Amino acid sequence: MYGRLKTRRTDMSRKAMKLRKTAKQRRIRRKTRYKQRKAQQSSKSALRRLQQAHQAELEEKMAQIQALQKKVAEQQYLLKQAQDKFLEKMNEFENANKRREREKDEFAKNANKDLILDLLEVIDSMDRAFDSVEETEQTKPILDGVDNLHRQFMQKLEKYGLKPMEDQPGDPFDPEKHDAMMQQESEYEPDHLVQIFQKGYYLNDKIIRHAKVIVSK
Repeated sequence: MYGRLKTRRTDMSRKAMKLRKTAKQRRIRRKTRYKQRKAQQSSKSALRRLQQAHQAELEEKMAQIQALQKKVAEQQYLLKQAQDKFLEKMNEFENANKRREREKDEFAKNANKDLILDLLEVIDSMDRAFDSVEETEQTKPILDGVDNLHRQFMQKLEKYGLKPMEDQPGDPFDPEKHDAMMQQESEYEPDHLVQIFQKGYYLNDKIIRHAKVIVSK
């Protein structure tokens, strides 16, 4: 009987030990699962903080890029304005230079206008000499000398841009270059040249003196 009691106690002791061991294992498993959950939560929190930090850094970088792009756009606008202003001033400068050159050329072309007008009186005198003096053996050498002088005179003046109007009787009357002294009946149609009383001249393709003419009725 004592042996059975001892055996029963031994069995009960084993069961108790087994229960304690099982309970301990459960506690260990619960503790392990708790630690795992804590670790997972901690890992998630760390990942969330890392994502937030990266997001904040990304937003900061984007803001810096946008600010830089805005500054670049402003600088490009200012540069474009400066370029446009520079080109405008260069055009003004070039136009002013061209205008001065034209004025200089125009002045050079017309600087001798008054002197040439005076010299035209000398040419008129030579022309009248041909018209008024009859050519004879006695007058021919004189007229030839005057003719040579007239040609030399005109050649020199032509170098300064002087050119006579090539008007002939029968040409149409042109009020732009002719001064009508009078009208008379003639064989020509009305408003045509009957006689060139005084030659007209151009200086550098501009009329320096109108021709004085008689016009047909």
